[in-house]
Amino acid sequence: MTVGLGEVDDRTYVATFQAINDTIQNPAFGLVFFGAVPALVAALALNWRSPSVVRWLLVAAFAL
Repeated sequence: MTVGLGEVDDRTYVATFQAINDTIQNPAFGLVFFGAVPALVAALALNWRSPSVVRWLLVAAFAL
């Protein structure tokens, strides 16, 4: 919790976060948020024949 929001009442806190959620629900956010996993899978597929270090870094990124 941020310091500023720690000083407001519960209704204001909930209203603030609901407004934030309404603001970020757009196609750009969805693409960035949900597109990361498919991008990693594509990178892994395209670099499968690369040196093993590259492969293991991509596998580790996917696992995390």
